[in-house]
Amino acid sequence: MVLIKFRSELEKLEGKMNNKFSSSRLVNILKWCIIVIITFGIVCLSVSQLSKASLYGIFNIFTVEFDDASMRNLNENSQDYLLLENISQKESELIKTKLKIFFVQTSENEDIISRHACSIESAARLHPNDLIFVLMRSKYVHLKKGSYIHLRSYNNIHFTHFDEQEIYRGTSLIRLNKTKPTQFIHYFTISHMSDFIRTALLYKYGGIYFDLDIIPLKNFQIFSNAVGLETDNGVNVAVLAFERQHLVLDLQMDKQLESIENKFNALCWNCLGPLALTRVLENVCGQHRLRIHEKDKCLEIDIQPSYVFYPISYQQIPQFFRFSTENVDFLLKNSSIYSIHYFHHMTMNLPIEIMSPFAQIAETYCPNVYKDLIDQNISNHSSKFIFTNMNIILFCLLITVLCIFLFILIGHVLSYIRFWRLIGFTKQHRFHKLSP
Repeated sequence: MVLIKFRSELEKLEGKMNNKFSSSRLVNILKWCIIVIITFGIVCLSVSQLSKASLYGIFNIFTVEFDDASMRNLNENSQDYLLLENISQKESELIKTKLKIFFVQTSENEDIISRHACSIESAARLHPNDLIFVLMRSKYVHLKKGSYIHLRSYNNIHFTHFDEQEIYRGTSLIRLNKTKPTQFIHYFTISHMSDFIRTALLYKYGGIYFDLDIIPLKNFQIFSNAVGLETDNGVNVAVLAFERQHLVLDLQMDKQLESIENKFNALCWNCLGPLALTRVLENVCGQHRLRIHEKDKCLEIDIQPSYVFYPISYQQIPQFFRFSTENVDFLLKNSSIYSIHYFHHMTMNLPIEIMSPFAQIAETYCPNVYKDLIDQNISNHSSKFIFTNMNIILFCLLITVLCIFLFILIGHVLSYIRFWRLIGFTKQHRFHKLSP
């Protein structure tokens, strides 16, 4: 009887232990589920916000594709492509022409996307008597793909090929031809090349430079030496107007070379562009904080307030793509606003919705491109949206797994440290106990 009673008590005890173990295991599973969900939520929120609110969103940097297909084997007699004239062949024309506008495509794409074509068409319509040069790194432009077909009717638009080494010739940037290029993420290589090209172009020929994501809203003839603030303490280089061989451009090229030759950080996207020009202007103007409209102190450089070239901040730019019941007269009729910067690398995955501010402006300022712009966004919207969000989810899952792995690793390391500290403490305690 005693043995049976003892066995019964033992079974009860084992049952309690098993229940306790099961409960503990369930608690641990729930705990890890909560940790995974919270981590995934934080990662997704961080990635999506950085991708939307950052000037060059963390997700867009690693997903942007430039489609640098090799054109070496292309038949020059192909009816689908036009062989472009080299910009160096227009040297005398460039120097003689008083006002010329430059757009530069530094990727090797052989076509122009409709958003960029809108910027080019707007510039051509606003400057009918001036020359618009679209410089392409590709030697060819596709005649049927992209938006070239909508721009060819403008006699003042000239598509030309450029070779960066040829562009640098005649400037201090010629030293770049002897410098081993920094190999890094492809996007940054393209971005840094743009900084060099725009500076060298304006130094050699003078004129007005627009990034391809700038939509001009007025004629720029009044600007000769002008840059625009984007923040209280820095200029942007998406819009530049300079006379030929201006000293500030020469100083900026020196600053660019200094950065490249002194342990250059390729991840610093603005070091060779906005930051370099800001530092030069601070030195030239003798100001730690740049002030607007003080040409006499800044080698005749007229620093414009941010609303002139960049009236919409990058935090607000997604609204520029969304449907709106309000018209855009406040932008178009304001005599102080000359252009819109829509931050392409932040907004390239946003569709241009019908009746959005972008669509309203495009309908007036780039009518040839407008239909293609809207049709393309309608057809691509749903598939691109799913594709983009699926990429973000997979990216977040990967980061979450890495974070969880890191948590577990840190936990094991801390346990290992505590274990060895406990052994050390035990040995020390025994030693003191055995000591006479």
